[in-house]
Amino acid sequence: MNVVAIATQGRSNYGEYVSEYSISYGTNDLDYIDIKEEGGYPK
Repeated sequence: MNVVAIATQGRSNYGEYVSEYSISYGTNDLDYIDIKEEGGYPK
């Protein structure tokens, strides 16, 4: 699987912006795995 783009959206007229997020993937509706960088930090 390759993730090629991620889009986020805030509400500028309310001063609400996305400041951080995490990416997870799964092959079913129960088990998800976080994508992490080397060292185990969330990507």
